[in-house]
Amino acid sequence: MGAGAFSKLFYKDLSDDFGSQIHCVHFINRPRPYYIYEKIGPTLDEIIRGSYYGFLDISTARHFAIGIIRTLRTLHSLEYVHRCVTSF
Repeated sequence: MGAGAFSKLFYKDLSDDFGSQIHCVHFINRPRPYYIYEKIGPTLDEIIRGSYYGFLDISTARHFAIGIIRTLRTLHSLEYVHRCVTSF
């Protein structure tokens, strides 16, 4: 399978000012820079578990999927590197 997505890493210029746009709790610059964000709402897993039937109807699932895709598209356009996206 090879190195996959980790064969090349791209880093955003750290001089960019994102402080007013994100809810960054802590920034660590070693060994590689990364951000720790505050949790600003329930996770997708919490929403699914809290639903009446334990799953989302098609309309709600589509709504969340579109929001997640748009968010990831925005992060990628800002050259953010992320490790994984999960429901929890």
